[in-house]
This record gives sequence, structure tokens and C-alpha cells, in this order.
Amino acid sequence: AAAALRQNIGVPLSPAEQVKLQATLDSARERLSNAASSKVWLDGWGLAVDEAIEVALKPDAASQSC
Repeated sequence: AAAALRQNIGVPLSPAEQVKLQATLDSARERLSNAASSKVWLDGWGLAVDEAIEVALKPDAASQSC
């Protein structure tokens, strides 16, 4: 969802932030199949801003991140 928002408003991550994000995503993708990884990425991409905030603020969001 954050990637979609950044693209929509034209504010990309800094190179350092992109490296950090990529490392986090690579770690998460190692735990998922390609299909599952693609699904959660697209699910997150499709969230409206208010939905993304709601998901991020859930107490268990870290275990359900998209």
C-alpha cells in the first residue's frame, strides 16, 4: 500500500530507504511462495489509504503485513 501511495503522489524512497525496504521484502518473500508473495503485494497495492492505515494500526499488523 505504501508503494502505491508513493507512486501516486510521486515521492519515491531515497536510495538508502529503498535498500532497507528491499532487504525487508526479500526476507519476507523467502518465507512465502511466489504466488503468495504476489497476492499479498497486490492486495496491499489495492488498499485505499484509509484501509492501509487501519491495517497498519492493528496490534497484530506485523504478523499480517502486506
